[in-house]
Amino acid sequence: MTIKRQAENRYAHITSFKDFRREKEILDLKAKIIDTRLSLSYMELKQFFSASDWLVSLAKEFILPKLRKVFEGEQKEADGEKTE
Repeated sequence: MTIKRQAENRYAHITSFKDFRREKEILDLKAKIIDTRLSLSYMELKQFFSASDWLVSLAKEFILPKLRKVFEGEQKEADGEKTE
């Protein structure tokens, strides 16, 4: 029963066409804000799931550390040969 009353009184403040236009503008702006947020979320998800970004992330996480170990091992071997 309270939900119905809230729905009935939602626009009770509108008493003239000026109020109606103002309320319409407010609702239009709220809709634009929602659209913009959805577009931004979509772009963020699109970037997150981008294949090139995934490849770069994988390279940074797995490939580069292994390559560093290999090069460090070679450098240590080269340094060991120089001192002997």
